[in-house]
Amino acid sequence: MQTFAVSLYEKFFTAMILRIEKKVVMVQHWKEEVIKFPGGTYNPQKEGALIQEDYDVFDTKALLVKIESTLINAFGVHSPPLDEISKISLNIFERFKYHPPAFHGIIEYIEETGIIPFEIEPYFTQILGIQQFFYIIKTALTYSKKKKSFKRIEFLKDLPTRKDFTLQDSEIQKTRLVSLEKEFGDLLNIAHSHEVILKKIKNETIIPR
Repeated sequence: MQTFAVSLYEKFFTAMILRIEKKVVMVQHWKEEVIKFPGGTYNPQKEGALIQEDYDVFDTKALLVKIESTLINAFGVHSPPLDEISKISLNIFERFKYHPPAFHGIIEYIEETGIIPFEIEPYFTQILGIQQFFYIIKTALTYSKKKKSFKRIEFLKDLPTRKDFTLQDSEIQKTRLVSLEKEFGDLLNIAHSHEVILKKIKNETIIPR
C-alpha cells in the first residue's frame, strides 16, 4: 500500500477524512469546542516524554492486540461476534503493521467516532511543528446492533450514534457533520490547519468519496 513514511520513534499527527453525501465527518472537542478531523498525535514511548501512548506503533508485536482491544472497547457492550472482530483486526494488522501513521490514525478514528477506516489512501501531508498526515477513507465499517454484525457505511443513515459505540477519548464532545456545499465561515470553530484541508477538498474537481 502506498502510504506516508515516518522516522523511527518520531512524533507525528494523523487524521482521516470520511466524506458521506457531500458532508465530512468531524469531531468537536470539549476544549473551546474546536472542530477537527478525527485523529491525534502519536507520542513515542521514549524516556522523558510527558505523555506516552499505551502501545508502541513501531512494534508490530503490539499492534494486533491494540486493534482487537480497541474494537472490543468500542463495540463490546453490544456483544459483537468475536470471530468478526478477529477477522477485521487481522485484516487491518496485515495491511498497516508497517505503516505507523496509517495504523495510529485508524485507532484514533475508532476511539473517537465508532467508525472503522478499512480502506484508506494518503491524501495530504504538512509540517506544523511536527509531521501531519491526512488520509482519505475509501471504505468504512461500523457495528450494526440491528443486524448484529459489522456493516459498510455508505449513507449518512449508516453512521453510528453515541448509543452504538463506547467513546474512548474523553476530550471528544460529539461527532459533527460539516457540509461541503456551504461556506464554513465563523459559525464553525474549525481548527485552522483542518479548515485548510476542508477548503482543499471542496475546491477539487473530483472530491474523494
